[in-house]
Amino acid sequence: MELEEAIKYIHENPQVYLKPTGKAKGGYICPICGSGSGPHKTGIVSEESESWKFTCFANNCFPPKSDIINIIAAQENLDNKQALFRAFEIYGITLKKGGNYQHSTESKANRDDKTQETDELQKIEIARIKEDIRIGRENLWQAEEYLRSRGISLTTAIKAKCGCIMNWYHPKVREKYGMRPPFAGTPRLIIPTSEESYTARDIRPTEEIPQEERNYIKQKAGRVKILNLESVATAKSPIFVVEGEFDFMSIEEFGYTAIALGSTSMVEHLVEELKNIKVAQPFVIALDNDSAGQMAAEKLLKMLRELNFEAYNVNISGEFKDANEALMNNRKIFQERLVEVATNPKSESLTRERNEESNMGKVESMLSIMKESRKPISTGFEKLDASLDGGFYAPGLYIIAGGTSVGKTALMQQIAFNLARNQQDIMYFSLEMSMQDLFYRDLSRLSSIYGKGQSVHEIIQNGGKYITDEVVAEYKKAASHIFTHAALSEITVEYIEKTATNHVKKFEERPVLFVDYLQILEPTNPRGTDKQIVDHSIKSLNILSRSLEIPIVVAASLNRSGYSEEVTFQALKESGALEYTGDIVIGLQFQAMAKITENSKKLAERTKKLTKERNKSIRKMEAVILKHRNGKIGTKTYFDYVPKYNIYKEGLPDKNLTQQTIFEDEAENPDEFMEGREVKKRILK
Repeated sequence: MELEEAIKYIHENPQVYLKPTGKAKGGYICPICGSGSGPHKTGIVSEESESWKFTCFANNCFPPKSDIINIIAAQENLDNKQALFRAFEIYGITLKKGGNYQHSTESKANRDDKTQETDELQKIEIARIKEDIRIGRENLWQAEEYLRSRGISLTTAIKAKCGCIMNWYHPKVREKYGMRPPFAGTPRLIIPTSEESYTARDIRPTEEIPQEERNYIKQKAGRVKILNLESVATAKSPIFVVEGEFDFMSIEEFGYTAIALGSTSMVEHLVEELKNIKVAQPFVIALDNDSAGQMAAEKLLKMLRELNFEAYNVNISGEFKDANEALMNNRKIFQERLVEVATNPKSESLTRERNEESNMGKVESMLSIMKESRKPISTGFEKLDASLDGGFYAPGLYIIAGGTSVGKTALMQQIAFNLARNQQDIMYFSLEMSMQDLFYRDLSRLSSIYGKGQSVHEIIQNGGKYITDEVVAEYKKAASHIFTHAALSEITVEYIEKTATNHVKKFEERPVLFVDYLQILEPTNPRGTDKQIVDHSIKSLNILSRSLEIPIVVAASLNRSGYSEEVTFQALKESGALEYTGDIVIGLQFQAMAKITENSKKLAERTKKLTKERNKSIRKMEAVILKHRNGKIGTKTYFDYVPKYNIYKEGLPDKNLTQQTIFEDEAENPDEFMEGREVKKRILK
């Protein structure tokens, strides 16, 4: 994100950092004094003309008309640059490289005046902070029970110069009211991060803290410093780098040296400080086990190694978020883990890297996926589902291969409609037909079931006169789940990938993709051979299926020589990657193909018989499983296909036709074939 764009986003979204007062006219709770959380809900307010600038009228906790960055600077005692980067962290913004930041556009004279005023205020604030630290240390015993609940002894807390103030106010609040503000203070553990800064942690049980105050359980006073940084020069054992103050004390509890960043945004600051310090011991990076912590850990590891520091990224917390949580869960196990890491940090780091890069680091996620128990998606054809072990699985790449005029598109389109009718999103990429063509074919099929059967040409000729309301209503039941991309010259694998990915992000639904058909997808590299183009397309679709965890169904054509033979891998056009990449390959052909091939040795004779099959109004078809990565091959599903209405129905093989077959007679008249409303509805079902 560009710098100006990032700052604008922060200005336009104050709710990310500030909590609303709940007042009808708006407003936010002051993160420093809490104004707005009381019954009057005064809070901090902005003017309509400058809705991103706020003023705390209750306690003047920050300069009037401050933006979010100014407020962060005031609350955490940061300079403008630090506050900006802290805002980026809070808002999850990654800034595009190359920009410089200057938050103020005031004249130099005005800035000098304000700087002098700020310096005086900072001196007063520092004095208050030092006083808090002094008074707090005298009363540390009052936080003993809380410290014990966090696994920290008084001895460790004393060593860390901690203290306790039972009626604490932020120094900026006392700047406004003196020592007696008109509202109650809170009991806090004071953890100094330097002589002029500390973290104040509310020591009340969480359930006793009012909801509106829970955003302020931990507050900082003074400029953010890296806790115990001065120890790295004299450390006698590996130096643990952690995020929080309690993580720091959890390690110091057992006699090891630790430093605490206070925030993942302090990584670069730490590296800059270390450039001027001679360090004899290795760094053990042990930041929080969350995404922000691990991203910062990898960044810090890289930066330290670039400066030739010995550094290792090690998980000392196990399954827990951080060191203190691990300590509280099991003190003995945490101590043993510290001993292991401190004794041989390099070995422990390599073990972590091995676990992360090998399958070990992926076992839990794979088990989690396994336990999700995903049901297969039914094709709408019971016997075809059986041959597929239940239907389509995600992820999975399914290839329907066949020669010309065997009805690949009709079968795919009918399956796609069946899925959509059952509220499953489908995306249909057609490179041969327009959306209107596909619409007519759907209406034609539905008209043979719910109305007077109409071919596509009849629909066009009579303007849809005989397409009943019931047919349209049936189409509409599926239409909101059908996303068609048809007859577009720019349909490439990259286009399919982008469109499908956007669909998942936008609708939060994983669609089933249908690509009709493979060999005419626009090539990414038109200079490649036909085989190279097909190989690239099928491999890319396979990767897409895995990355989005969706089924993809692809139509594929045969070589011309395969038109007059039983469908095999050898007959697949440019079949190299098809054979190895597809999870399931289905060959679609006439049921009579085996008999024709066996009895007709001459090509002309075969062609004549196949032409006769193609000219039948009711074609006897079969879908043969040529490859099944996890199941049986060679199984067949028999279909009766009526091209006039673009409809398939599961049937029986020719030799087993009986009066109980759904399509009862062998008449060549498709209208007679489709008669009977009860039969028609069973076909769709």
